[in-house]
Amino acid sequence: MGILRILLVVIESSTHCFDAVDVHCFFALAEPRSDFFARCQRSVDCFHERFPYKPQQVVVMVSHAAGCVALAKTLTQQTLQEITPAGPCSIYGFTRTSNTNIWTLDPHDRSQGMNGYTEHLAEMGSATVPWNNFGDGKTKFYTGPPTSRFAPVEAVAVNVHSNGATNGTAH
Repeated sequence: MGILRILLVVIESSTHCFDAVDVHCFFALAEPRSDFFARCQRSVDCFHERFPYKPQQVVVMVSHAAGCVALAKTLTQQTLQEITPAGPCSIYGFTRTSNTNIWTLDPHDRSQGMNGYTEHLAEMGSATVPWNNFGDGKTKFYTGPPTSRFAPVEAVAVNVHSNGATNGTAH
């Protein structure tokens, strides 16, 4: 059974398009979140029209962190809390085995999973923080998985239940 994978690789500068490769730039300057997600949906719709499913076909897309997270949400129809924050050079691997518009993505906490994979890096540096911040920017910034290795400490709080059990929940 053929499997088509898209790898979204976050790079520091994704503004250069190279003539030697069939490149389509879908991203523009800053815009409201709703417009950005709508443009990602239009981009995915265009992608599906241009590249219908073919067994063993591999497509590579390169984008900035917000683009990777938004495209992951759009391709998989998952929530932002299921998408690992995009760190420098993160890799997201999406799979489909038929001509469907819904792709699969590894769970954010799968060891060696391709949902924001960064284990190929010797170090990520200290100046760039992995990104999944589609919050309102006032009371909430981070919108990724509360148990992600990249979740800010303040994103997880402990709730104590009447029986004394605890579990982490996102705020």
